[in-house]
Amino acid sequence: MFKHMKKQFYYIIPVFIFLLNTNQTNAQCENFSALELKAFGPWLCPDYARRLINLEGVVLTPRKTNSVSDGVFFPDNFPTTPPGGGNSVSNDGNGIDTPCKGDPIRNPSIAPSSAGNYKGGTYGYTRNGGTKFHDGMDIVAEPNSKLYSMYDGVVISIRTSFSAGQYAADSYGNFVMIKSIVNNKVVYLKYNHLNSVNSEIKVGTQVEQGAVIGTTGTTGNAAANGVVPHTHIQARNEDGESIDPDPYIATTFDKTTGEGTSPCY
Repeated sequence: MFKHMKKQFYYIIPVFIFLLNTNQTNAQCENFSALELKAFGPWLCPDYARRLINLEGVVLTPRKTNSVSDGVFFPDNFPTTPPGGGNSVSNDGNGIDTPCKGDPIRNPSIAPSSAGNYKGGTYGYTRNGGTKFHDGMDIVAEPNSKLYSMYDGVVISIRTSFSAGQYAADSYGNFVMIKSIVNNKVVYLKYNHLNSVNSEIKVGTQVEQGAVIGTTGTTGNAAANGVVPHTHIQARNEDGESIDPDPYIATTFDKTTGEGTSPCY
């Protein structure tokens, strides 16, 4: 009778990979558009889960694949936080600290990837003599400073499992990812290496521009010796393609000195 059974979606392979918690992701996946599901489903949605629980050598893995490369946006099998039930986080309202619209902190500057290499903190093939790709913008940030949402948006994913300053190789540490509409286009902005995430923020939380989303830090590979404390900002378009976050940051930067020129003070 097995000849007539429908081909199974799952198959068994002997490999060690991790579980993406189904209960944590159902609600947010139901609200995804088709493009969002295509772009982020492999990481966020149970029917796309490609990293399942360690079963001591026997795991179940979906056959479905995706067009978005692994290891670029979410490199370390992140867990997401349960949906927040539609709550919102408002603008901080503190004129002393609140940055310009489009800036994550006040008076941002570029963090160099090595001594004097400020270009290495920008997006593109900017490291190792132009042979190594850097997938975001590194903004100098004193640890435990307030970090602000650059635009109004909705929280798509967060990670809070790292303690302040905890190191992990090839990891972005704690992060918050927010979906925003900028110039009538969808953009996903992800803020990495946070020491903490605002406890009011959950997946599904609506945030205003200027809302505090967490504190800057050195979690993940930013805790390595010699690394300038920074917030690594990544951007993706509606199709989930990696794009340069620089155009979405209000401050303009001198790529030689790393210094920024603010548009509002």
